[in-house]
Amino acid sequence: MKTVAFYSYKGGVGRSLALAYTAKYLAECNFSVCIVDFDLEAPGIIHKFVPNELIPELDHSKLGLVDYIHTCFHEKPPKTVSEYFYTCLQTKFSFIKLMSAGRGLDGKYWSKLGRLDWLELFTGERNEGLFIFELLKHQIKTELKPDFLLLDSRAGVTILSKVCCSIIPDATIMFAANSVENFHGTRLMYRHIWSATEYKPSEKATDIHCVLTRIPDDDDSAKKAIVQKLVEKIGDSQLKPSDITVIHSDKAVAYNEHILLEGETDTKLESSIKGNYYSLITKIVDAETLEAKRKIIASDPKYKFIEYDMREFAENLINGLRGQESIDDFIEGITIKVEDEPASCKNLYTLAVCKRYQDKPIDAVTYLNKALSLGVEDNKLQVDIHYLRGLIFLYDLGNYGEAEKNLKVVGEFDEEYCLYFRYHFATCLLCIDAFDEAMSYANMYVVANTADYRVYLLKAIAIYEKLRRKKKLNRADSNAEINEALLYCHEAIKQNPSKWYSYYNRGLIYRNSNANDTEKALEDFNKAIELNPAYDKAYYNRGLIYEELGDIEKAQDDFRTVAELNFEYDYTR
Repeated sequence: MKTVAFYSYKGGVGRSLALAYTAKYLAECNFSVCIVDFDLEAPGIIHKFVPNELIPELDHSKLGLVDYIHTCFHEKPPKTVSEYFYTCLQTKFSFIKLMSAGRGLDGKYWSKLGRLDWLELFTGERNEGLFIFELLKHQIKTELKPDFLLLDSRAGVTILSKVCCSIIPDATIMFAANSVENFHGTRLMYRHIWSATEYKPSEKATDIHCVLTRIPDDDDSAKKAIVQKLVEKIGDSQLKPSDITVIHSDKAVAYNEHILLEGETDTKLESSIKGNYYSLITKIVDAETLEAKRKIIASDPKYKFIEYDMREFAENLINGLRGQESIDDFIEGITIKVEDEPASCKNLYTLAVCKRYQDKPIDAVTYLNKALSLGVEDNKLQVDIHYLRGLIFLYDLGNYGEAEKNLKVVGEFDEEYCLYFRYHFATCLLCIDAFDEAMSYANMYVVANTADYRVYLLKAIAIYEKLRRKKKLNRADSNAEINEALLYCHEAIKQNPSKWYSYYNRGLIYRNSNANDTEKALEDFNKAIELNPAYDKAYYNRGLIYEELGDIEKAQDDFRTVAELNFEYDYTR
């Protein structure tokens, strides 16, 4: 987790808005982000993510930073920090979670804030201030596991801004407008942050990035002069004009600074300001990594039965590599090795394994891609890389085209690569509608794995889907294939009677093919619902049967349940 503070000596320079768009872009690139509002006297970061009409309701629904500090100081640290965070955005592999300043800007909030004695917290007898904020950072890192923690600092020179900008973060982004006051304050805090290492656990100076905001976009020579003036004012011999990020003024975002998230059209950043924000983001994460993660495409599994414990798979690989080290020590060590030797394909592969173990498949693929781009001369390592990448695309990302490409490389090297390769490849082929090829690999796999229920279910689905696509489910010449598919379902249920999808799939065959056994189909959908009460399509198909049987009340109950479970699906009756 990288911690970045957003700071300005004066207010009104667009600091919070820049933080919000940084969070948004990072999430779009499959990074997870937590935000904490440290601007306790003028809290407002929540306005950037939530429409203004919802603010009153949300302000009173969650505890915030002031509440957290009070709980730690007057009671005991909370066991969990997740209850303090709003989820502003959630995708399959990223999120934006926000801790506001506190619960509502009412009398209780201001009373709590007024009772906070910062001198007592940081210099008093108990001196717990640093511990409280380091604990907060640790809880966020271990419980929420974000890639980035962004801090919206209070402006000016205060104890809290010192903690927020000098002690907690790995990097601080300093915002300034073109004025004497802004330049003077920026110079003061720049020098302070750069030299303040005595309280940092790492004793490493905080990285500092300077940003000039509200700069007109119509006079390039004037802009260069302003940038040069700020560089000279700060007086750091290592600071160059090219190090300063410029964010231009934009009337479209000058008043309503609510950013647009999921489901909304982002028309406000079609101007040059969009590129300005991108330049800022590349100060904290390199452009190559941003684009590499952004390009990775993921979708939901095509078939619900497709499951494979990728974390256990990665753990087994780590256990074969780590020797006597603990897993945590091994992961820390390989992370350092990759930082020291970024061109080692073996280290990149090992770190990818660790990232998958940490449930970060996008990161794992990014490192595997980098390893392959360097050129892998070791054939065994090349196959290992393609195999891991293929399984991640297959089971984690639902990107079956990429899964096929990678697993083909493994098969060309050696189809006996591992015990389960043929099953994985059969699953991939099923998902790209290569039903005959999927059956072929499934048949080869089942010879050595007769007790694996998944392969029987896979074969049943391959037969059913092939007939369905060819509109042959109800033709007499398909009887033998329908019976074969039913036999595979029977065997899958015999091998593992606890898997709901086996019953659901058999119910589909009974209902939609020339097997035409409504009673058995109804029994199977009932069993599927008993084992998985949250699967909407089982209710839908059962509702259709009830409708055909004339039991309209039960049919309508099932269709209502479908709407409750999946309101986006159009089950039009």
